[in-house]
Amino acid sequence: MSTTHKTIKRAIDWPELSLDAIETRMRQFWSEGRGDEASTLACLGLIAARRQHQPAERITAFLNLLGAVAFEQGQLSEARQRFSEALQIARKAGAAKSEAAALSNLGAIANIRGEFAVALWNYRCARWAFQRASSTNGEARALQNMGMVHADLRRWKSAADCYEKARDLAVVADDPELITIITLNTIEVHLNTGHLDRAHESCDDAMRRATELGNKRCIAEAYRYEGEIHRRLDETDEAKRSVNRAISLSHEAGVPLTQAEAFRSMGELHLSQNDRQAALGAFGQAFKLFTGLDAGHELAESVLIRIIEQLSAETESRDPYLYGHSARVADLAVAIADELELDCKTKKAILVAGYLHDIGKLDVDAAILTKKGQLTAQELTHIRDHAAFGAARLAKLDLPWDIIPMVRHHHERFDGTGYPCRLAGEEIPLGARILLVCDVFEALTADRPYRLAWTTEWALHYIESSAGQLSDPKVMEAFMRVVRKRGLTTDRDTVDSTSQNVAQALSMIEEPEKLRAIAGG
Repeated sequence: MSTTHKTIKRAIDWPELSLDAIETRMRQFWSEGRGDEASTLACLGLIAARRQHQPAERITAFLNLLGAVAFEQGQLSEARQRFSEALQIARKAGAAKSEAAALSNLGAIANIRGEFAVALWNYRCARWAFQRASSTNGEARALQNMGMVHADLRRWKSAADCYEKARDLAVVADDPELITIITLNTIEVHLNTGHLDRAHESCDDAMRRATELGNKRCIAEAYRYEGEIHRRLDETDEAKRSVNRAISLSHEAGVPLTQAEAFRSMGELHLSQNDRQAALGAFGQAFKLFTGLDAGHELAESVLIRIIEQLSAETESRDPYLYGHSARVADLAVAIADELELDCKTKKAILVAGYLHDIGKLDVDAAILTKKGQLTAQELTHIRDHAAFGAARLAKLDLPWDIIPMVRHHHERFDGTGYPCRLAGEEIPLGARILLVCDVFEALTADRPYRLAWTTEWALHYIESSAGQLSDPKVMEAFMRVVRKRGLTTDRDTVDSTSQNVAQALSMIEEPEKLRAIAGG
């Protein structure tokens, strides 16, 4: 029998259970990290409160708790619906405290989706509503939420000020759980302002408080921060133990959001030890959790960016001649996509495909990749398999962009003599046709084990003269326009200056789209 069914059965077995008792048990289960049981009791309480025509404050308490459980489980659409319903009921009844609680919860959803201005506005309105209701505890919660937004914006001074005011009010309100949460949040501020000793003190304090409360969510967060502190002290074994404990506890508590954050911390920890494969595994786990949480694309994409960077770096680490190759191909490909006036989503897909077009070489024998002599027919076939190998690797990731066809077919020639499928003309995905031109130019103008680099002029002449055979003529023309604009006429150093930062490159694609939207274009 599931936990939820057991809770329902217990509720049915207790016909004398009052509404107050239901709410008390509900909050007890919630504070203990027993979200499913708290949610079940909230549903029972909500039904009973409505049947009994209870005041708005009682009804919204159950709605907000239901929304909070959905939020913790990453079901943000469900959470928003519950919080919005609570807000509507509270405003209609003039219940300031309930209105403030709903506003705070809606602010949390906006925050996790990266809508920081909306989040701050909701939290400020919540604080005013809590003040109207003379709720010291509520005002403290609103302030700590405002501090979290400032922290997300890396405004550490503003975040620290909000946390300090919130903690003072929480002490007055005698709210041990809120004091614990605020203490946890201050750790991030200390870490990012270089106060490692203060971070350690706050972490120990938060761990002690969370343990006394029996709150697994907060204990898991404390262990995650403890791992980060150990990492910065180069105490690797201790850091791994702490983060693994955070992963385990968050799983036990049924809090996938905290578990995803812990996996991300583990990925960063592995990177600090130059263990890219282990880092990729941890980032992959975080990405899957974030993707399944309905938490908006922001969190999942931030982890995915780390995966892209590490896959690209891992590929290039196997062949010194490839250093910077993926970033330059990605940069040129996006420039061509701009010339062809492709949409933002397509350009982002092409950028990511540019970074990852060669990841199949991770499955190619390194001795063949760096061989200085002529390749045998068997070796050549093995290297050409990298396009299919790369597509197979990407199929294991639930990517938000359709880049697998681009990676699989980026060596197809326009006349149908390429590989792996001998596609021709517009049978070849447009992104793959763009990548081909960039990849050829980059390959020709770089040294290889078996030859020296061509001059830029020779490479450009080859690409221009082979249009219709090697490349799509329209793509080639767009490429040549990019060349003329960038002045790539003497050497390849101009391309080398492109940013290696995937996050920055993605944001540069998004910004013009946002500006056009604002202008009504």
